[in-house]
Amino acid sequence: MTAAGALSRAAALVCAAGGLRATAVSTVGVLIALHVARRGLSAAQIGLVIGAGMAANAAATVVIGLRADRWGRRRSLISLGVITGLGSVAIGLVASLPVLVGILSQRW
Repeated sequence: MTAAGALSRAAALVCAAGGLRATAVSTVGVLIALHVARRGLSAAQIGLVIGAGMAANAAATVVIGLRADRWGRRRSLISLGVITGLGSVAIGLVASLPVLVGILSQRW
């Protein structure tokens, strides 16, 4: 494979992974909103929970983007995925608004 072919394959993989991640993040946001609504949170509280999660996601993206070369890209992505997964499981188990916001704002 030529260098140009490898770059094209790598670029395609990055674009595909980015699209998959965006889909997953959007879907999880909707599912979390539905879940916490069933637990009795108001619209404002749901907005706070989702906003905390989005802010944490944005911060984590910046941190991982700046540190991935030093930590190793694979290790960074796996660690972020595991932390996100654990945070999502915790959200399913918790009903308290302060704890939900804390979990979402500390996921990264």
